[in-house]
Amino acid sequence: MAKIISIFPYRSITPTELLLLRNSAGLSQAQISDVLGVTKNAYQHYEAGTRKITWDLSNRLMEAFLAMAQEPMSDGDHSAQQ
Repeated sequence: MAKIISIFPYRSITPTELLLLRNSAGLSQAQISDVLGVTKNAYQHYEAGTRKITWDLSNRLMEAFLAMAQEPMSDGDHSAQQ
C-alpha cells in the first residue's frame, strides 16, 4: 500500500495508475465505479484517459484503497474484469 500513499496528494493519478490499482485490488470497473460514486461509463473514460481525473476523484480513490487495505481479507476472490 505504500505506493498508493506516495501517489497522493502530490499529483492526480494517471489513467495507467488507475488501471494498475484497480487490477491489483481485483476489482471490476463496475465495482470500483460504485465505490467511487461514479457511473461505470465515467470510470471507463477515466481509465482510458479520455476524461480528466480530478483531484476529488484521486482523493476518493486513495480513501477507498486505504479503507480496503484495512479490511480483513475475505474468502471471496474478486477477479479483475473490464
